[in-house]
Amino acid sequence: MHTALSRTFSRTLIALIAALALITVIVPHIAFAQETTYPLWVGGIQVSDANKNDVLGDGTVRYDSDTSTMHLNNASILNDQNPSEPGEHTRSAVHTTVKKLTVNATGSNTITVIPTHPSSQVFTQKSGEDSTLSFTGNGTIAMEMKSPAKPYPYFNIPSYGVYEAEGHTIFAGPDMSFHVAGGTTSAALESDSGITVKQGAIHAHADGGYRGITTVHTNGDLRIDGGSLTALTGDISHKSTRVGGDYKSISVKPDKLFVLKGVLIAKTQDILFSEHVQIRERQRVFVNTSHLEEGAQPWDRVTILGGTHSPYRYIRIEGVNNITPPSTTAPTAQPSSTSPTPAPTSTEPLPPTSAAPTTETSSTAPTTPSATPPATTEPAPSTTATPSTTPAPPTPLEQIRALLRALLASLKNLPLISLLLRVFSS
Repeated sequence: MHTALSRTFSRTLIALIAALALITVIVPHIAFAQETTYPLWVGGIQVSDANKNDVLGDGTVRYDSDTSTMHLNNASILNDQNPSEPGEHTRSAVHTTVKKLTVNATGSNTITVIPTHPSSQVFTQKSGEDSTLSFTGNGTIAMEMKSPAKPYPYFNIPSYGVYEAEGHTIFAGPDMSFHVAGGTTSAALESDSGITVKQGAIHAHADGGYRGITTVHTNGDLRIDGGSLTALTGDISHKSTRVGGDYKSISVKPDKLFVLKGVLIAKTQDILFSEHVQIRERQRVFVNTSHLEEGAQPWDRVTILGGTHSPYRYIRIEGVNNITPPSTTAPTAQPSSTSPTPAPTSTEPLPPTSAAPTTETSSTAPTTPSATPPATTEPAPSTTATPSTTPAPPTPLEQIRALLRALLASLKNLPLISLLLRVFSS
């Protein structure tokens, strides 16, 4: 009898030990499976509830999920040099599909890519044409696409870029620079639905591309409503290396350029604008047939500014504060980009302007980002990146309780446990 009880006790003890070991293995995996992640990758690391307060582990990047704001504080971000899986989030230093994201900059920040793929980008936002990405804060952000350590074979020609967004980009604070060293169709600053500069000095430079390049591109409005935007295209000393294509500083529709406040500057070795653009009657425009600012003269308001027939390689457009739209709208006749016909001056009404910053930008704003940007910031959007609304799974504690209940039910079938239960119940 004693031997039988000993054997039964040993089996019961082994079962309990095995159950406890199973719990210690299962519970961490249950908690991990429930962790909330966000569609934002920084340096190859996906942002989650576990790391959002210190994404890189050095105190320079944090994410506020309530306001969909990524805060940069003297951050130095580099793309993953040994990606374990393919995808845009591994080819970029920062990649996101957050619908309305704000990036707030404090101090001096750099975002850099050393390409690991022929289609590498520095910062990508793939959230749809109705999305918005805003840059705020009183710091600076420098984005740069460096040359790869080893060039790709000729028939696998790379197409590098710096900033690519499907939606609308708003610059409302920090001085920023975008620089791409080269590529076939490289673009320094591309935002499909529109670009608005409210504050800060924005400087974009595309060095060169074997098949042509465009420094700034948008299919929507290009609106300068404060601050400055400078687009520099190409390197004169490297022009002979080009195989084909054009070097364009700015690609924008003729009727979608609005310089309301601040300054727009473009310099190129080839083409200023992809097409001739409409200039408002009261705007001051200075041009030069060389790419240099020195020697620029007031535009004659006749010679076309865009396309292959424009003689100009430098342009400076200064916004006029409080432009009063005319009472009537003139016909929007647009000159052909392939014919050197006189360029009309547009007198069409301006669209409603967005809220202007409290400080006005001087008409002699610098063409490169300054070291002391304005200190005002724009509040972050209220739209939040909401986790999935699917029913929440049981919490780890509830799952542990259910596991223990099942364990106790199975232990009742063991002889010793049944005997003890009968004794205590009596």
